[in-house]
Amino acid sequence: MLKLILSLCLSLFLLWPITSLPARPGTAQEPFRGLSQDKQEEQRQKFKPGKDLLERRAAPFEAETLLDPDWRNKLAPTFAQMPEMKIERRLSRELKG
Repeated sequence: MLKLILSLCLSLFLLWPITSLPARPGTAQEPFRGLSQDKQEEQRQKFKPGKDLLERRAAPFEAETLLDPDWRNKLAPTFAQMPEMKIERRLSRELKG
């Protein structure tokens, strides 16, 4: 369970630069909009370990959806129904660093 959450967070962190691109009004958002084929393939390769883990854990959504720039809106209803996303965890002590 913890691995699923950590992997999801890692996947989201890796995708953050892509998803933070501003959307142009009136255009359909496509995965990897504005990226070259090489960059798209590189992103897919970086995402592969997270995708494999999500598929092994039978996540209730298609892992490829996380590559879409509008993944937050598309997956919000699914995340709201996932018990893993409702758990709040706290560390017992402060981290140093």
